[in-house]
Amino acid sequence: MYRDDIRLDMDSSIKAKSYESVHVTLTVGGSCVHIIIIYRLHPTKKSKVKSSDFFSEFATLIDELSSISDEVIIAGDYSIHWDKPTETENKHLVEFYILLTWFNM
Repeated sequence: MYRDDIRLDMDSSIKAKSYESVHVTLTVGGSCVHIIIIYRLHPTKKSKVKSSDFFSEFATLIDELSSISDEVIIAGDYSIHWDKPTETENKHLVEFYILLTWFNM
């Protein structure tokens, strides 16, 4: 089925070293929805990614998205174990929760 009023655009502007992402904008008529799928890379010495990198970069992403007046959907694999966080992630989990709460997510 083909409809002139439906458009899907890829956005490659999100750059992060701690996660991979896909960002598409779905436009139907005059309404837009930004859909962002995130896969958090596991923090290891080999990947040179730390837990703090993800939480910092995710906070930056949320801050940037907060200026968008359209609907935003963020989904993915954050590799966060809420039931058994590691010592290093405990502080960041609280910050992550506060960040989501702050932006009504």
